[in-house]
Amino acid sequence: FSLFQRLATKSKMSSVDGASIFPKTSKFKAAIGLMNRVDPKKFPQVLVRIIRCLAKKDRTPFNDEELSQLEGALGITIPEIRDVIDSCSFIFEQSAYFNLKPLALASQLEKSELEEPQRQGFAVVWDSESGAFISQIKESSICPLSMDGLKYQLHLQMSQSSMSRLKDPLVIFELALHNSETDKAEKVKMEFNHEQLYEFYQQLEMIQSQLDSLA
Repeated sequence: FSLFQRLATKSKMSSVDGASIFPKTSKFKAAIGLMNRVDPKKFPQVLVRIIRCLAKKDRTPFNDEELSQLEGALGITIPEIRDVIDSCSFIFEQSAYFNLKPLALASQLEKSELEEPQRQGFAVVWDSESGAFISQIKESSICPLSMDGLKYQLHLQMSQSSMSRLKDPLVIFELALHNSETDKAEKVKMEFNHEQLYEFYQQLEMIQSQLDSLA
């Protein structure tokens, strides 16, 4: 349910008004049922804790002691609370990916049969917290390696066919990387032929359009 797994999908829906962005799996439906059982007055407080911890490396919004307290306050078991946390996290991540407005999020949740008080809780929390949440996503790094520089060179390789004198063009990229964990520089070289480079370019274009939707 990671947001960056959503970025790996092949295409983004041009409109989410007519189609549900949330799954119809038995697990998700069960989590919706659990949310409907939670006191609507307490639910927004839980949502705020979830979304504020979601973009951090420590993604556990409640410790064991707090989970035990929630068990009594919410009237559901600790395993059920964890299922609710996972599903709420997924809802927020999808909302960020599709750049939903609060009312659009509420509409989507209605399609998943979340009751109105809980939908309002999501909408209110998303309205107040989405800006900071999306900013955290943009600034956070999920990989210790980041690119500091890029060099490339073109190379002509003799064709393997003995019947041809043509040369196969190749491009060699040298990536200068910085490892935030070791604070050391690293270099990686990659070689592409024309077909591989074009396919890589198409994937980058797709990723760029998806990142632009978060801007």
